[in-house]
Parts: sequence; C-alpha cells; structure tokens
Amino acid sequence: MVDWSRTGVAKTCLCRLMCQSLPSCTAVTIQPDSDNFGSFNCHFTNQSVSGALLLPVANEITLIKPQKIDDVVCDDGFFLIEGTGCFYIDQTRRTWNNASLFCQSRGANLFLPSVSGELHVADQYMDEAGAVDWWVDARGRTWGDGRNIDGQDWYPTKPNGAMTECVVMKKKATRRYLLDDRECNDENWSLCRK
Repeated sequence: MVDWSRTGVAKTCLCRLMCQSLPSCTAVTIQPDSDNFGSFNCHFTNQSVSGALLLPVANEITLIKPQKIDDVVCDDGFFLIEGTGCFYIDQTRRTWNNASLFCQSRGANLFLPSVSGELHVADQYMDEAGAVDWWVDARGRTWGDGRNIDGQDWYPTKPNGAMTECVVMKKKATRRYLLDDRECNDENWSLCRK
C-alpha cells in the first residue's frame, strides 16, 4: 500500500510504473483503502484485459499496461503518456503567453491535441495534480495549428468571449475537463507537451 496523502507523486503514475517494472503485469487497478484515509492500493494482474487505456469503474481505475512502441524516455520532470508523448504539469500560475514561453524554455509547447479524440488524454493526471483550469494551445475558436475547435469540446455556454481570448481546460463536476475561453492575462496552470 502506498500513502499518497504524504507525497506529491500521483497514484496512477506510481502504480503504472510499478506495473511496467513487472514483466507479468498486464494491468493495474487502483482502489482507495477504506481503512486508511488518503491511501490507495495497487492491484496487479496478469489476466488479459481489453478496452481503453483508462477504465473507470465506481471509485477505482484500471490502467492497461501499454505495448511498448518506442523507447521513449521523458526527462527533466516530464512524464510519458504512451502513444502521445512526454508531458509536464506546470503548477505555477502564469498568463497564457508566459505559460507558452515557459513550455518553450523546456523544449516543449502548450498542450495541443493532435486529433480530437486526444483532447482528454491528460485529464486524469491534471485532476490528480489538483488542477482546476489549465492553459492549452488555442486562441479564439481555433487550435494553435489552425484547426477549428469542435463545438462539443466547449464548456456549456462557451465560447462567449472575444475571438482573441485564450483557452483553458476547465474542470467539470464530473472530473472531466472541457474548453473555456479566458482573458489571456488570467493566470492558470499549464500543460506542456513534447
């Protein structure tokens, strides 16, 4: 059992790393320990598990051990989300421009999903880190690469600001994040990707 109430390491990252180091582990389920508040248990399996990377069931999460595609090594505080790249959670509140510059100083950019289905790839990590709102590489109603943002990805009643406003991922009560337009001088966390 690992007690995450005393450490900043995200429980899923730690459990996933433990599973990665066990050759027979194909998946790990993370469950709260009902006897110890703030503690969680990692349950490893060598059973065949099918489905997506994250399988939420009640208040537990099952992580499927990804197939190793490349020998990708994330350095300098970045963590790997298999198949998508290396990510860094910047918990310092910055303006959108300063967040973008910070990511660039780390050899990365603000998070930009390469396909629409990738928008929520980091939600779980941001939620565990305690993020409510975080900057992404988008302004107005377009992504940083010029693609239009899909209407279903916006928070209800959004966007409602100027076309020049910047964009954050905003947490909903369901632990899912959706896009919200904000003044670019607001200060929020950010997610860097390389």
